[in-house]
Amino acid sequence: MGPLPLCLPLKLPFPTFAISPNLRPPLRFNLRNSQRASASPARDRVIDFGKYKGRMLGSLPSGYLKWVSTNLRAGDTEEWARLADRVLADPVYCDRIEWEAAENILSGNAATSSGGSAVAELLEISERFGWDNEDKIGWSKVDFGLLGTSRGGRIPRAAARVDLNKQEEEEEVRRIESGEGGRRGERRDRVRARRLRKKTSSEGTMVEDKDTSSPAAGGVGNGCPFPGREALFKKVLNPEY
Repeated sequence: MGPLPLCLPLKLPFPTFAISPNLRPPLRFNLRNSQRASASPARDRVIDFGKYKGRMLGSLPSGYLKWVSTNLRAGDTEEWARLADRVLADPVYCDRIEWEAAENILSGNAATSSGGSAVAELLEISERFGWDNEDKIGWSKVDFGLLGTSRGGRIPRAAARVDLNKQEEEEEVRRIESGEGGRRGERRDRVRARRLRKKTSSEGTMVEDKDTSSPAAGGVGNGCPFPGREALFKKVLNPEY
């Protein structure tokens, strides 16, 4: 008998392996999460350790962030120290640093100057930082629990209101200059007179006649330097409030 012919199967009986496409979406999802975390501001990063675990960095006390920046510059926590540095230098977080000064007075942690009241101290703070005490709508939008993050709002600034008034006046002047005939000069005079009233009112020498409730106009006034924030001064006048 001759040798048997060698017959190889057309398909090898060895199992074949393939990467399941189901593994790819999670990888892409993790990559997107990493990119999203790196793109978000440091003030909005959620801390995952310590007594403030689960809160955004921008909502934490400045003293704690300074401690993180100083003491956690090694190993796995070094990234958090760098994030704390970025938050402390963030203009949005500066609102929280300023507000901490007011909170210290309200809570009694900061001693007032000799002969001064807590209300006077709060007024001094607002003037020092340039807060706009007349912007009721702006103060009502501030979430003090999230102040310092992108969700907490911003403390109203007097400079911003001055810039807005200036823009409105310039726009009105442009409308007047594009007006007709002899009434142009009369309108320009009205704009100048209103600008003078606003300027002298801000200096405390004259106020508009309609504002009879303000102390500068001889009225009684409501005694509240933060309109819309009455609760703040109730705490000052009544510690048990």
